[in-house]
Amino acid sequence: MTQATSLPDHAPTQSRRRFLRSAVLFGGLAIGSSLLVACQAAATTAPANPTAAPAAAPTPASTTSALKPNGKLVYANPSKLRTLDTISVYGLQEFQISRQMMEPLLDLTQDGKLSPVLAESWSPSTDAKTWTFKLRQNVKFHDGTPFDAQSVVATVQRAKSATISQHQFAFVDFEDPPVQAIDNYTVAFKSKNPTSTLPYNLVAVYMMPPTIASNPKYDKAAFDGAIGTGPFKLNKFNVDGDTLMDANADYWQAGLPKVSQLVHRPIIEPSAMVAAVKAGEVDLAEGISIDLQGSLQSDPKLQLIQSHLWQIDFFLLNTTYEPLKKPAVRQAINFAIDRDTLTRDVYGAGTPIATYPPQGLVGYDSKLPGNPYDPARAKQLLASAGVGDGFDLEVLYPAGTYIKDKEVSQFIADQLRQVGIRAKVTAGEATATRTGYREGKYQMGMLSSIAVTGDADRYFQERMVQDAYKSGYHDDQVISLIKQASGETDNAKRQALYEQVQDLMWQGPPVIYLYQVDWTYAAKKSVNGFTWMPNRIFSVAGASNAS
Repeated sequence: MTQATSLPDHAPTQSRRRFLRSAVLFGGLAIGSSLLVACQAAATTAPANPTAAPAAAPTPASTTSALKPNGKLVYANPSKLRTLDTISVYGLQEFQISRQMMEPLLDLTQDGKLSPVLAESWSPSTDAKTWTFKLRQNVKFHDGTPFDAQSVVATVQRAKSATISQHQFAFVDFEDPPVQAIDNYTVAFKSKNPTSTLPYNLVAVYMMPPTIASNPKYDKAAFDGAIGTGPFKLNKFNVDGDTLMDANADYWQAGLPKVSQLVHRPIIEPSAMVAAVKAGEVDLAEGISIDLQGSLQSDPKLQLIQSHLWQIDFFLLNTTYEPLKKPAVRQAINFAIDRDTLTRDVYGAGTPIATYPPQGLVGYDSKLPGNPYDPARAKQLLASAGVGDGFDLEVLYPAGTYIKDKEVSQFIADQLRQVGIRAKVTAGEATATRTGYREGKYQMGMLSSIAVTGDADRYFQERMVQDAYKSGYHDDQVISLIKQASGETDNAKRQALYEQVQDLMWQGPPVIYLYQVDWTYAAKKSVNGFTWMPNRIFSVAGASNAS
């Protein structure tokens, strides 16, 4: 199966265990029950307020002697890169690889807290319209350019204004220019309205040298040079094969990276991925097919690690389609699906969920049932909406995009037929189907979304406020609450606002959420020091390979 290649909403989903939250490092170490409990608690904790004090800064390279990088790490995943320019493409696979060479101002910890990278501290004004960032000093880009305030100004201006940018949503309400240099290592972001989500959105903005970011050529063209401040430098970029990255000898963090070369190898077909792992051709692999994990579990040279993602698989409902215009019909569809059976017996992993955001993010509402299965109520709602005799409904999925997408779609259609809806499954060509979603060419269409920034705002802004997938859903109160949440810096208040959003949408949902995804990694036992992330964007700078 192949990974979708338009947005992080389209990551393939797979794992075996149903609700693991263990924060495990590769290394083959046994995990005691006390550690497991502690890790479970961490993974279910919502991210801290964006104004919280930053975590301890990494040790600068200039203050500590360190061992030289040694060995090679071959990392495989089921996706091909389109570009290394993550401003031009807001795509999970591009973030994953570019993050090894380029860095943001802030990043996330495994439990969703903001942590400093190229920024040392950040704070909002009292009205939350100005955010001030103090930048890390003595950092250089791979080409020798110093990282400073002008780097931030130019990079963010490109993210806001470039024709090619897919980050414009994050800076819609910002001044022009969106960020100003106060001095060489201080910048101020200026918004027209209060904003709490800026620090999270910056997690996905990787800094560039100002001469490149401000070059008019890259207004409409992607920059694939990946000149960043990260632990690895680009050696060779290959869309269809190995992308090679060499250790950055001048990296600003002491003792990193651990390996002298990192190789990204795309392996799309699930059995080929497992074969490569078993043959020792790759050191670290992600996205191990649910059905093929058994062949790896008994291998003494390997370890399987399960993670719990901020990712949900779901179906969009097009409310411009006559039968779906009625909230009661959409609510009936929500009640018609047995998510417990779907997750356990069809998909084989994850946790049933019937609302957004996923567990681990501010806004997750445990009071709403994860499996509101009630076929009798579904039939009553259809009758009350005047469609008790049923109606035709196409259940569309982009074939080969998501793990078990065919089986999941067939199960959904069967469930709908049991309450009287004449559901028919259509396997659409992957790229054309996903493009068609953004043009409203569907009745009920399968998608997946992962919270790249560790915050729910991007999803709500894109789906509900901007209606990027042309669902036709519009509720003034829902939009007002989403905008209020975007400007609220108190997470307890944001939580309450998002719960109100979910309560309102529950009455006639435009999206049918299915399950929150688990994800499986495989590695040689010689690999140590790698930590998975719930948004699947991680740095392997701290990973070593003793083989």
